[in-house]
Amino acid sequence: DKIERLVIDGIADAEFYRASYIETDIEDMETILDSFFDFCFQAGPEKCVMYDSSPQNIRARYFGLLAGLEQEPVPVPLAEPPVLITRKILLNQIFRAVYKPIAMFPLVAETAYALETHNQSAITALVGRIMNPTSCSCQPGPFTGSNEAQLAVQCADGDPITFSKEGFAQTLAGLQTGSPTLAPMWANMWLECADWPLRAKWNFTS
Repeated sequence: DKIERLVIDGIADAEFYRASYIETDIEDMETILDSFFDFCFQAGPEKCVMYDSSPQNIRARYFGLLAGLEQEPVPVPLAEPPVLITRKILLNQIFRAVYKPIAMFPLVAETAYALETHNQSAITALVGRIMNPTSCSCQPGPFTGSNEAQLAVQCADGDPITFSKEGFAQTLAGLQTGSPTLAPMWANMWLECADWPLRAKWNFTS
């Protein structure tokens, strides 16, 4: 009764957020991930370097690349500094991309194709954007996206989390129901909030 208009910018369930319950946070993430393969197929070979005869084939190639990196990461010795491209790095890239698909899906395709074809020149040129997506040219101006304050706010707003192996395993299993591929990336948030020492001076409790 003290304001005229209210814009709610967010998709979190307020009750779950307050309770530090994150298992439902990524239930649509796998669908968005799969849209990369669909859109790449629809774009055609002129606009998507990972194009193939079907979205399923593109998906199979991408997940084959992930499996290969798990067994044999790709060194990039000519990068400054030299880096090792691992499965986790590629998952971190696609994890960020599902939040900004229009801006970042082309980069995901370029990265996957460069790694798939063992093109060291292309990989070296892409390394900066692969390792630090928030600083790459795919970010829309004039603002640069940053999650620096997210954990400090979220960990302090929600109910305290006490770390235990059982608690983490239960959270990870719940997340994997929604997104088997990207659950480990989101589960990291639970670990970072576990035993967070500071509480918000004012927080939502009812």
